[in-house]
Amino acid sequence: MKNIVYLILLIYSFNSAAATQKTVQDIAQQTTQIYVAAMKTIFENQSIINSTDADKSHLFGENFIAQVKATYVTTFKKKFPKSDNIVTREMLLSMKVIMETNKALLLDKQIKVKGFIPAIFAFQLSQRFSNAYLPMRIKFSGFAGKLYNELNKPDKWEQAVLEKIASPSWEKGQTHLEIVADEVRYMYPLYHDKGCLSCHGAAEDNLLNLNLPPSKWTNINIAGFKMQNFKLNQLAGGVSFAMDKLIFEQYDSKPEVAMQQKLVMGVFDYPPYIKIENNGDIKQSWPQHFTESVEFIDLKLVGIPRKRLRGFLQNGAIQLAFPIYDIAELQPIGKPITFEIPGLCFKKKNFIPFLSATHLWKNLRIGFPGGTKLVSVLKKYNNNPNSLEVVGSGLSSRLTEMLLKERFDAIYVQNINQIYSIGGKYYDTIACSGFYGNLQPVYVAALKYNLE
Repeated sequence: MKNIVYLILLIYSFNSAAATQKTVQDIAQQTTQIYVAAMKTIFENQSIINSTDADKSHLFGENFIAQVKATYVTTFKKKFPKSDNIVTREMLLSMKVIMETNKALLLDKQIKVKGFIPAIFAFQLSQRFSNAYLPMRIKFSGFAGKLYNELNKPDKWEQAVLEKIASPSWEKGQTHLEIVADEVRYMYPLYHDKGCLSCHGAAEDNLLNLNLPPSKWTNINIAGFKMQNFKLNQLAGGVSFAMDKLIFEQYDSKPEVAMQQKLVMGVFDYPPYIKIENNGDIKQSWPQHFTESVEFIDLKLVGIPRKRLRGFLQNGAIQLAFPIYDIAELQPIGKPITFEIPGLCFKKKNFIPFLSATHLWKNLRIGFPGGTKLVSVLKKYNNNPNSLEVVGSGLSSRLTEMLLKERFDAIYVQNINQIYSIGGKYYDTIACSGFYGNLQPVYVAALKYNLE
């Protein structure tokens, strides 16, 4: 089993490449600008995103990337940078993955308010990009007390730089770059334009108050939050990018092929990635970073019930188990091979697009499968005594049927795409909203003593 550990760890090893410090700084700047261009692209497409009958083919794959490139050229008055480095390629790949992940929602003809606004897109993109197994991360960072998403709170460096940018002596639009310890850190300031004020401005800016007399205005925006009274061109925060200054000397875009040993892996409860047909055929659709890193030379997959997992491992019927969420007596092999997006699923008529607006769902009757690890925000804000842990077999189907019979207002799922997918059994009746920012790591694992 030691060989298995070594081989799978090779998934995360990369060849070397060299780059100058100036190149690293240039990459930090252009990657952040690509991120900003992508946010603007989502903003420009809001009417199409929320449409129930528009052609949305341009929102996916290379068509979407082409739009981002055009927005980049218009915004920054220069050519789009070459995708000749791992950081830029990872940013573009992350964008395509995020758009594909949200495809069921974006193409849903019954939901008029999708909730897929620039802030939501940007946060999802941050999570995907920053969990790409490379020493780099990106996020929107705002001022404490002025954030809808508490996960965007600034670290010490970001707080200090934002305070500097907010000072009257700072030239509007000027960026900040410095090397802190072994990291290149870059901040791109963002200012509220007219479109931002519909959620972040005053009551008169609120999109929900359009064509209503002042006596009927609400101070709650479309996402369920109080308006923040920001003014036009006021500093909103900034896009914060951090990257190991030696990233190009330590990493390369072509990982080594590994796992050439004959292995048997037990697979359970994982329809998004692996499906075992009734005739025994196996259809594989592995997580992006797994397939990019490894070619399985001789891997056999065996479908097993969750309750028999440990017994199969102990008697040697399987050497590995997948997926593993909670690590107890099982030992994860290497890093997570992917991250799932947990969420809540609703009957479509009750769909809540913004799970970050916790006050909208804190009293919901929520059903959740026994033995799962709930995201912290759900445990923190849902206090309804009628929320219930459901145990037994066939939990996904049972919970879904209970939702349709309105035993619950919502059900918790480890991966929203398990239930909410185009062409899926429940696509016409159920829609799911994700706890983005509360990513669930998924491992391949084995018994600890087998790895010693």
